Amino acid sequence: MSHFTKVKTVIRDQEVLCEALRQLHHQFREGENLVVRGYRGTQQMAQVVVNTGCEYDIGFQRQADRTFDAIADWDYGIRNQAASRFHQDNFLAEVHQKCAHIAVLETIKQKGWILEENRVLDSGEIEVVVCEPI
Repeated sequence: MSHFTKVKTVIRDQEVLCEALRQLHHQFREGENLVVRGYRGTQQMAQVVVNTGCEYDIGFQRQADRTFDAIADWDYGIRNQAASRFHQDNFLAEVHQKCAHIAVLETIKQKGWILEENRVLDSGEIEVVVCEPI
């Protein structure tokens, strides 16, 4: 019986996903048909696989709509064996926030805007202040 659970994400860009994982200091692999380890040796395939430091992985599978689903044995394996930073809500919130931040900074660069401020508030929110060049 598989204990894998898929979680829909809004992440579309694999390069942004991998850069977010790098910036968050996660060990991961990227490629095609990489093995995601689950309950009692069950496996799923993914394009990006995060090593959680235990016998269970977190994978990101590209879907037909070009988004990624995050897949893992969240409820048993990850919760009981991995550090809390890999628990479903913590991990996905952190990755989503970092991906959004990277995407915003890339848009600023593409539009030629000037980045005036880029800081993390006490609440954990990220504040980015830009202006258009004169």
